Amino acid sequence: MWAAIAAFLNGAHAGALGFVSCVETRTLGALADGIERGHEVLPAEMVPRFFAVWWPHGRDMMAPLGLAATAAHVAAFREAGQAGHRQWLLCAGLVFFSLPWTMVLMGESISELQALKGRGAAPRIVAMIRTFCWRHHLRTITSAAAFALSLGLLEGRPVALPWLSL
Repeated sequence: MWAAIAAFLNGAHAGALGFVSCVETRTLGALADGIERGHEVLPAEMVPRFFAVWWPHGRDMMAPLGLAATAAHVAAFREAGQAGHRQWLLCAGLVFFSLPWTMVLMGESISELQALKGRGAAPRIVAMIRTFCWRHHLRTITSAAAFALSLGLLEGRPVALPWLSL
């Protein structure tokens, strides 16, 4: 039972991060491009105001989802008992990775994006948008990798990772 729940929650986590990578970071990148080229879709001073509203909603969804997916992977490992495959723990680690990565490494650009004000802040706003976007993509990759691994485990086909069997 926990294996299916873990895969489902991980899929939701990876899917949400995939949407951010494919849609929202591209949108933010287009806003940054417009600011740099003088063809603003949204004035630079509006980006921090938007980010201050948008970011907390994303955080409030992704943090509990990431914790739930992590816990479900650990539960799937425990449920399997001695026959349990360590890759469930690898999946848990890959999903959990997004939480400290966001708090520690992305926190700087998130906080600064929410605080920047004024027309003169445009170059810094562009820089922080770009930093936020590239740092975000690593979370998508790790969660998607965990999802792929969990699907293999769910089907009884773990990926051969010799270093994990040590």
